[in-house]
Amino acid sequence: MTVPLYTVNVATRIAAAILRVVVLGLVLSVGFVGLGMLGPGAAAVRAEEAPPPAAVTSITAIGSITAPADGAFVPRNTVVVAGQKATGGSVSVRVAGGGPQPPASGCSSPVEQAAATTWSCTAVLPNGPGVVVTATETDDNGAETSDAVTVDVLGPPGNTTLAVQDTPAVASGTGYPGAKIRLMVGGVEQDCPAVVGSDHTWVCTIANGPGNYAVSASQVHPAVGSPPGTSAASPSVALEVRQAPPTNTPAPVVPSRPKPLPVPQSPPEPAHHEPEPSPSATPSHRADASTLPWLDRPVFPSDGDGGPTVREALTNWGTPTGFGAQLPTLAQTVSGGSWLWAPLMALLFIGLVAVPLRMLVTAVHHRLAFGRMRLTGRNRLTPPPEEPVTARNPWLMGAVPLAATAGLIVLAEGLNGEVRYVRLLFAVGLALSILNVVGVAVVTRVVAHATGIRSRLKFLPALLIAAAIATALSRVTGIDPPLVGGVLIGAGFALSVPARPRALVNLGQVGAVVVIALAGWVGHQLLGPVDGFWPSVASETLAGLCLAGVGSALILILPLGALPGRAILEWSTAAWFVAALTVATVAAVMLLGGAPATFPVLASAVIVTGFAAVCLAVWAWANYAREAEAYVDDGS
Repeated sequence: MTVPLYTVNVATRIAAAILRVVVLGLVLSVGFVGLGMLGPGAAAVRAEEAPPPAAVTSITAIGSITAPADGAFVPRNTVVVAGQKATGGSVSVRVAGGGPQPPASGCSSPVEQAAATTWSCTAVLPNGPGVVVTATETDDNGAETSDAVTVDVLGPPGNTTLAVQDTPAVASGTGYPGAKIRLMVGGVEQDCPAVVGSDHTWVCTIANGPGNYAVSASQVHPAVGSPPGTSAASPSVALEVRQAPPTNTPAPVVPSRPKPLPVPQSPPEPAHHEPEPSPSATPSHRADASTLPWLDRPVFPSDGDGGPTVREALTNWGTPTGFGAQLPTLAQTVSGGSWLWAPLMALLFIGLVAVPLRMLVTAVHHRLAFGRMRLTGRNRLTPPPEEPVTARNPWLMGAVPLAATAGLIVLAEGLNGEVRYVRLLFAVGLALSILNVVGVAVVTRVVAHATGIRSRLKFLPALLIAAAIATALSRVTGIDPPLVGGVLIGAGFALSVPARPRALVNLGQVGAVVVIALAGWVGHQLLGPVDGFWPSVASETLAGLCLAGVGSALILILPLGALPGRAILEWSTAAWFVAALTVATVAAVMLLGGAPATFPVLASAVIVTGFAAVCLAVWAWANYAREAEAYVDDGS
């Protein structure tokens, strides 16, 4: 049988296209992996290979700064600040930033150092990221010169463990809110399941049996250090653990007939009865909540005694949840070189995700498109007028998916049965409301009015589905900070509206969402560590604006369906490319640029490269298959 020449040509072209796709995927995969091993995301790939941060105890503050570089981690609070000065000059040190514990205090160079060209003094630095140490030199003529360094500080926690305890023994102390406690008991490290609470206290059960041990503690916070550094150890406490005596449980009393006693006073009550309450006392069936023993049991007994108790879970409205704690600071992204690598990551997003996805949807749409079914043809009767339908409340229709999306974001972060997560749900819902109302509704109205067109807002189910998918991926892969979505509405236009004003409106939406996300990011950094209900609401709302804004912008810029990215691409390819590059660059900086970020670079490289190869192969097959079908239909 002779194979038609055209069939051979089509098969050859398909094979060549698939070969090019595979080669392109391999090249991009190697570049993506190399980027991950060299760039700021390498912490997620080589976490075990990275050496522990060196303990920095000296800071050069005057003259040329040689150590440490901005963003260095200092594992103790009492630090010797040293530097250079002119002969006869004096130096004063001022400390700012960080958290509330311990209090910061500066220092001055001693008088005996006046004739020297170097100086040193001991300052107390507070815990937290972004602690600024400023040294000001005053020379003989009264002229002042200043120099400053920015460091991350996390000193050792307080250790107030009792010296003698019965099993099971517990260690306790004070620390930096939100920090994880690591115990060293008899030379063996133990992780405490709980974190330092908003009251700066921590409690951890010791698993060791009876014996004598030396107990010390250190702490690590996900937002302090690059990567998160472990503080120096606290002074050891000698602990003697004794075997607890067996508990003797008395048998239940069996009631017996009371016998009167020959006592002139009123007869005593039987032993098994409770005394009569006074008229002013609380009724016996309403016990005081502070005396209920179950309130002091852990919420999750299987997790050990270190978790929050029922009492804490019902009252910790002001305790931080850690939502947004893994967001990198601007100093961390600059010192880590994230802004240099982020554009390349953005190009990979465009080349391996956005463009292949557009090609895949185009190919599948053309292959699976169905025409409208008309059973009665053009002569069908006009349907009778229907009863008037009551208009749906647009606020209610928008509030339901908004609340569902807020719940998805809270699930992506992880939650427990505590009332502070109700506060987190409120804060995230507030952030999503700001993104949708200000970032989409207001901007759409303003830009549409400026361009002289009319538009209407509509709910886009695809955005809710995309938000759910992003939440699931963040939860399964452990991406932290999580990649979530929050914008659920878009602009609708009449068919007669030209492409340019439609694209400008959609471009304004994407730009506004990115600006709001950046504002939330900066505001979250400026606010710093918080404690209390309303400060926590503010911090979590700002974090929600940042995370949901970045994730939503990545979704909106995709050139698919009714998303803004498609309208922008149909108007101008260059405008879409610049917008996509900007959005993806900002997302790469936030998700990969900080030390606390845990983005699976290697796994993502493999997945998106394979995805791009499949998309391009399907697109090539669909196009060549249609061409072959057209060739056969023509009878050629």
